[in-house]
Amino acid sequence: MCAFTVVRPVMGAILPVVTHTPRDLIAANVVSNLNEQIGRCLGPLVAGLLIAIRSPALVMWVCGAGLLLGALAVARVSVDRVEPSTMHASDVVGEVLGGFRALRREVVVRWLIATVSVGVLVVGAIDILVVTFAIERLGSQGEAGLLQGGFGAGALIGAAAGTGLVGGARVLRFLVVATILLAAPFLAVGAMHSGVGAVVVFATIGAGMSLVRFVAMVALQRLAPLRVLTRIFGVLESLTALCLAIGSVAIAQLIAATSLGRGSVIFGVAAAAALSVCLIRLGWLGAGAAPPPAELFDRIVGDRLFAPLPVPTIERLAAAAAFRETRPGQAIITEGEPGDGYFLIVDGEVVVTQLGDELRRMGPGESFGEIALLRQCARTATVTAIGDVGLYTINRADFLQAVTGHPRSLAAADEIATDRLRADRREP
Repeated sequence: MCAFTVVRPVMGAILPVVTHTPRDLIAANVVSNLNEQIGRCLGPLVAGLLIAIRSPALVMWVCGAGLLLGALAVARVSVDRVEPSTMHASDVVGEVLGGFRALRREVVVRWLIATVSVGVLVVGAIDILVVTFAIERLGSQGEAGLLQGGFGAGALIGAAAGTGLVGGARVLRFLVVATILLAAPFLAVGAMHSGVGAVVVFATIGAGMSLVRFVAMVALQRLAPLRVLTRIFGVLESLTALCLAIGSVAIAQLIAATSLGRGSVIFGVAAAAALSVCLIRLGWLGAGAAPPPAELFDRIVGDRLFAPLPVPTIERLAAAAAFRETRPGQAIITEGEPGDGYFLIVDGEVVVTQLGDELRRMGPGESFGEIALLRQCARTATVTAIGDVGLYTINRADFLQAVTGHPRSLAAADEIATDRLRADRREP
């Protein structure tokens, strides 16, 4: 269990770095979530089979071998550091608390983690509820395994439903659907007396739980700062263990104080209310905004300067980019003026001049404006639209934050700026 709680935060932080597009990031999370749910379903069955064949020791040997193979498979994965690490032993406590400090600064991230935590509370409650329901309504504790299997099957369905995000759907819509699937079935538990109906109810809850966790994880990877992403996932893992315990205790106390039916209804209403507060707050903070258009993302990632950046950083650049149209003869930037942005041409052609002399012409797929931003100097040339020109603008702050925070992107930007200055024969 200790190993598993270490692996999940690391994997959650690495996926945004090793994927190349938003679709790849979502697809990787879909596969990861599906694998986890399949493991939850098949793991107990395989363990039982191995015990029947040999002994519990065989289970431990097989699990250990599986973990070793997994470690070897990912050992060759390399990622660029977002920032250099100089942590010493004395810094461990500070690094651990860094995730909580990051949550104070990142309001959207804080509410996303609250959403996941409510979903985990439900998982904790299910562990108690399936046993209680099996004994009181079905007359046998052995039926709890069937109900838990229904919950696991629903979780698989919820994980598969996450593929809908690959198409670029709004995150908030998925969370609303997940909330309904997660909380509404609790209202039906009190009136349920058949095993088949109960399996359907618990499968629905499982689907909602899986979808809540998956969607919130993808949103965290998109919105949380990369430099603290591992710490934030570490906080989430710690809260998961706590919320599992709280959910179990809460449902047990409610059932003991009232009844199975009333306790389930109270818990379901409380979970729905908590999730509704989280979703309303997330919507107010803009977490439900539509993802940037695919063509804008492709234009940014196709830029040599931005190509090395991880998916979340490019998405933030795309969200901050503003489209601009210029008329023939209009100056886009002027020599000698301060640099305030970076420009990516999508339509039309521009001419670059210096002291009135033409240096070159640029068209779709090319970019300009990086020299003044990187070298902190005035514009070294004038860029004028030849005809109607359409381009995206990224402001100075967003540009520098993205480029200077990634070593390969900064190196590419510096190389481009140096080459252009050398070609123009005017090193500032």
